[in-house]
Amino acid sequence: MLSTNLGDFHTDLGPHIFRSKDERVLTFVKTLLNHSFINMKSDPRIYKYGKIFDNTIPVITRKNIEMLSQIRQIRPRRTTADHSGSNFEEIMINRIGYDLYWEFFGEYSEKWWGLKGSLLDPVLVPKTLYVGDGSTYSHYTVDGGYVEEIYPKTGGFMAIVDALASRVRKQGVKIELGEEVTGLEYKGPQTIVVSRNLGGEEKEIAADLVYYTGPLDAIFSLVKDKFDLDYRGIIFCKILLHGRTEFEKYSWVYIHEKRLLAARVYDAKYYHPHLRNGENTAIIVEIPSNNHDGKWEAADETCDKAFEQLVGEGLVKLSTNSFANDIMNKVIIKDQYSYPRFKINYGKEYNRLVKSVSESLPNLRLEGRYAGFQYLNSNNIIEKYVFSDYLQSSCR
Repeated sequence: MLSTNLGDFHTDLGPHIFRSKDERVLTFVKTLLNHSFINMKSDPRIYKYGKIFDNTIPVITRKNIEMLSQIRQIRPRRTTADHSGSNFEEIMINRIGYDLYWEFFGEYSEKWWGLKGSLLDPVLVPKTLYVGDGSTYSHYTVDGGYVEEIYPKTGGFMAIVDALASRVRKQGVKIELGEEVTGLEYKGPQTIVVSRNLGGEEKEIAADLVYYTGPLDAIFSLVKDKFDLDYRGIIFCKILLHGRTEFEKYSWVYIHEKRLLAARVYDAKYYHPHLRNGENTAIIVEIPSNNHDGKWEAADETCDKAFEQLVGEGLVKLSTNSFANDIMNKVIIKDQYSYPRFKINYGKEYNRLVKSVSESLPNLRLEGRYAGFQYLNSNNIIEKYVFSDYLQSSCR
């Protein structure tokens, strides 16, 4: 969620807008922010074949189908409640037919996850999906809309994290940043946590109970078996520029075609309404990638090429048509653990890992998005760890 300042803009890692179906959770976050927030709507689009299409979860709009029919020969079929199938691709085809699956879900899923749709787990199938007239947005993990959506007035999305950290510090909780867990060892009845700071110094902490929320890589070295669990990385290209973009009208845009490097793009002006009339803007380009795929190792060149493609598509319009003159700043961040990759039967693999860990480290709990290997958005984190007795029950 790291927020980076580019000129007058706060840019996030991901187009994060806080949303929830639970009024208690929204009230909690508003209070954390001292009610310094703005209401903001998730209003994404899809870019494909040189056209802007409506978002497709939970509604595949009839407008989308009509536009697509003018570009390609497709045979749309009525959506069904048929959830049969052993993988993401099979189930989606059974529900909406091959053409709508491939054009609005299949190609993008393969681009985003780096795997064929037939190798992805059914957990990725949207909870709600139908053909209709009104374009709306919901995350694929939920089956309806949200009570409200908000965004911090200042500080980017990280303002929520910073406010939460400030609150727990006041309650006597010690937070140490810049520490990497390099080892875990059970010395009953405690677990010894070895961490290393940015200066390379290591220290040991003995704990009766450890909640580990980092990537599973540190856990794999503690168990004997091999586990087919990994993550999808993202190269984030943050670019401050003179000019305007087609992205500023939408909360984010999915770039579906594999011929283009960018997979998701958002313009910081959407998140800063008071700056929308300015001559400059900042865009964030997300490129799915992993170690040793060529793009990861050449991230700088990859970002430049992705940006040039967006200009070539007419989605970015530079003021002077000069890359040298119009690009004011560029920041590249590589996150190799952006998303747990949900391959077929990942759940069984993960449960096998948890069982193995519990045998060697009985007082270690794997939690959060990384170690819990779950698609947890920020509202899910608060609902699970703040508004439930989950932590207390896990101590028993």
